[in-house]
Amino acid sequence: MAKMLDQLWAKIFVGLILGAIVGYILGPDVAPFSPETTAEISAWLALPGNLFLTFIRFIIIPIVISSVMLGIAGSNDIAKVRKIGGAIVVYFVITSAVAATISIVVTTFIAPGAMGGGDLGVIELTRSLPTAQSLGDDLPKSIVNLFPTNPVASMAEGKLLEIVIASVIFGVALLVMKKSQARPMLKVLDSIQGASLVIIDFIMRFAPIAVFGLISKVVIESGFEVIGDLGAYMATFLLILLLILGFYALVLKLYVGRSPVEFAKQIREPFILAFSTSSSSATMPVTLRTAETKLKVEPTVARLVVPVGATINLDGTAAYQSVVIIFLAQFFGIDLSMFQIISLVSISVLASIGAPGVPGGSLAILIGILASFGIPNEGFALILAVDRILDMCRTSVNVTGDLVTTTVMQKISGSRASP
Repeated sequence: MAKMLDQLWAKIFVGLILGAIVGYILGPDVAPFSPETTAEISAWLALPGNLFLTFIRFIIIPIVISSVMLGIAGSNDIAKVRKIGGAIVVYFVITSAVAATISIVVTTFIAPGAMGGGDLGVIELTRSLPTAQSLGDDLPKSIVNLFPTNPVASMAEGKLLEIVIASVIFGVALLVMKKSQARPMLKVLDSIQGASLVIIDFIMRFAPIAVFGLISKVVIESGFEVIGDLGAYMATFLLILLLILGFYALVLKLYVGRSPVEFAKQIREPFILAFSTSSSSATMPVTLRTAETKLKVEPTVARLVVPVGATINLDGTAAYQSVVIIFLAQFFGIDLSMFQIISLVSISVLASIGAPGVPGGSLAILIGILASFGIPNEGFALILAVDRILDMCRTSVNVTGDLVTTTVMQKISGSRASP
């Protein structure tokens, strides 16, 4: 037992449990202090977690740029990069579509929105809603905007998808240019990546304390009453996530030839961290390290797949967009046509691509999808009440999907596992 508690994932898990207990004691269910005092305590408890996320975000851009560029240019095989790059895009689209389809089928069958009969009561919206805009209003312009015109500005604004695209472009350029010209840049990138990993190792020592504070704050603010009111909706989404994990298990067993049980043991650390932080971006350095050290994925594959996956491979988010639309349509008595349901798959996939990998990052996109299906803004307030908890769950699935992808791409590329 003592040996297990020396493992980082175990310390993070203990922090998560203790945080939930403290949050329950200080939250609305027990409420030992006044709301003002509780809010102040909550802010101090969350301070280590907020600092942790701040330092992680500080290191995200250097490690993304160095990992993607080294992952491409360091392979010395342009045919291999072309093969993996095309396979990544196709694989991500397929898995996101599978996740959205599972979500639509399960939610339609269980019909959690019809269970409450409209009796969930009015949930007060405590934050301003984003302006609703149909997803397809300016799709060509949105596609053009994916490509950065000023990489420095993209870094300053933290636009991760644009940074990844710019890194891919520079990585390919380094791969095709003369080795003598590319070598100095590759050495710099290698040093940047090495320094980033040292910083990450230091930051991760404080992860258990950070998780404790973040979870305490979530439970203090949410309590358990509203969770019970929206239980059918939450249970449905959790079932969907379990089915997606089952799909991953089939891919691992039938295609990759890995044991899903052993795989689950190897990815405990990023899985728990993703659950605690609700941020696939914040978890990305740990995800990358796990892929290389625990799953033994070749670094050139892992360093290309993980940063790209953290920005566009969001299966849990795609499933979430679908379950919310179907649930709220049922709740408000809106009949969706077969065409709308089918189109929901493609919309969910597109909406999940590039969704910010931070807590609640998909909410701004979701409001536009609600409007396109004629669902009132009040529905957004309804699901917002428990979004933070479900965000934690779907982020864990997103990160799991990235790690499964690294093993799939390893096999597709024909690379051998690292010793």
